[in-house]
Amino acid sequence: VQAKGAPALPPGEQNLNFITERIVTPHYFRTLSIPILDGRTFEEADASNEIPLAVISQKMAKRYWPHGDAVGKQFRFDAAGTPWITVSELQGMFTRPTRKRQVTRQCTFCMTNWRTRN
Repeated sequence: VQAKGAPALPPGEQNLNFITERIVTPHYFRTLSIPILDGRTFEEADASNEIPLAVISQKMAKRYWPHGDAVGKQFRFDAAGTPWITVSELQGMFTRPTRKRQVTRQCTFCMTNWRTRN
């Protein structure tokens, strides 16, 4: 992942660039009672937006933009030709899909079906 305007990752962490991606509906966060820390959640119209939006975990925000607000910042995958994805919201807690609602320790981001329709 490349993060626009983000400082370089510390030595030894460049290859630890693992991020979990989820495709979700606009009601995902409200349904699971995941708190909003900053920004806005998805709206129905975001699925047809020309600019891809993502909701990111607090861990991802701290990893790539440790000294500032992540909302409005952009990231993309390393593959050539991938679009910049704009952060629309910072979430307080993401959970693994298990019965015990364990807090994930991974960098996570969620998108609507923007990527699946292109």
